[in-house]
Amino acid sequence: MNDRRAILGKVASWNAEEGTGSVSSDSLPSQAWFHASMLRGLRFEDMAIDRPCSFEYEKSDQDGYAYRATVLWKFGQARPDDLDNGSDAGIPYESSLRIDFDS
Repeated sequence: MNDRRAILGKVASWNAEEGTGSVSSDSLPSQAWFHASMLRGLRFEDMAIDRPCSFEYEKSDQDGYAYRATVLWKFGQARPDDLDNGSDAGIPYESSLRIDFDS
């Protein structure tokens, strides 16, 4: 979506095992899919059905949804600035694995 415009919505579904869900808004004709990596200032523990949020979206065929949320953040807060500077500061989690073998 070239014209970035935040809209208000609420969490319509959430699958913690898959880290995916959907959001709905009166501004969209159908729900928008999202992945946990798109959360800013929200954690897995924060996600609940009917939780209000702000989000940006794009038209996309994603897992049966006509729209995909590109970023979600807490309702009532300003759009996170880290989205514009390429920072990963808003990503809610990160994982790594290091394996050292003994000779």
